[in-house]
Amino acid sequence: GSTASLEDNAFINLSIYPNPSNGIFHFSNDDLIEEVTVYDVSGRRIRSNYSNNDGLIIDHTGIYFVNVISQGQSKTFKVIVR
Repeated sequence: GSTASLEDNAFINLSIYPNPSNGIFHFSNDDLIEEVTVYDVSGRRIRSNYSNNDGLIIDHTGIYFVNVISQGQSKTFKVIVR
């Protein structure tokens, strides 16, 4: 009951920062994250590195969509790399 809703709320409240960034992003709740995938504005998957310690690293400037999977749920963020 209530435990599941707390987990759902934690994921709903997940945020990415700073945005815009110089290419290094962090999530407000790294321990929930199972998978991170980055797409460019054309919808192509791009190479990126993610770890709980270092955050998400995107090497090139531009606008990207970051899809995060956690506990079977998906959330997408629009981010800007300067």
